[in-house]
Order: sequence, then C-alpha cells, then structure tokens
Amino acid sequence: MNPHIYQYLSELLSHYEHLNIDEIASFEYKKIGQVTISGKKYQASIFGESIYNNEAILIGELKTSHLFGLWGTTECIGTYFDINGNKSTVDAYWIMHEVGYP
Repeated sequence: MNPHIYQYLSELLSHYEHLNIDEIASFEYKKIGQVTISGKKYQASIFGESIYNNEAILIGELKTSHLFGLWGTTECIGTYFDINGNKSTVDAYWIMHEVGYP
C-alpha cells in the first residue's frame, strides 16, 4: 500500500478510535468525500461493524472508479476492537478474510 494512503487512512481512523465497542459496532457508513493522494482521486469513507462475539471493527476505505464506475479498486485498513478493549490495526488482507469485504 502506498505510504501516503496508509497515512491518510490511519489519520481518518484515529478521529473515531475514542468510541467504545458498542458505538463502533453500530457506526453506520459515512462518506467523507473526495480526496486526492499522489495525484489520484479517491472517495473516502468509514464504517464500523460488529464481528465475532462482542467484538468490532472500524474500517477506513478509499475507493477509485474506472470505466464509468463499473470497475474500481479499494484500499482499506481497520482498527479491530476485541472484547477486552484491546485495539489493533488490521490490513485489507485480514479484513477480506475475516469480515469478507469491503
């Protein structure tokens, strides 16, 4: 992942990491707007979701579209909140295999 993208997503997530696990689990999809990173335009968004048993993940993503929005790419990272209140950063690979999307 481009380090500028990682930095942007990390900063985006940091604005919401003060929320408790219940707030993260019910955090609805929020469009942040268009951003340009390294000359490429992305649509930024953030959302939370409940996973496993009383655990949650907060996901920040950047999407870009090609071919009139029919094809695109997504860059994402997340903050995983476990039942004990511990937090850890997870990458797109982990998100895709444990959550199944963005």
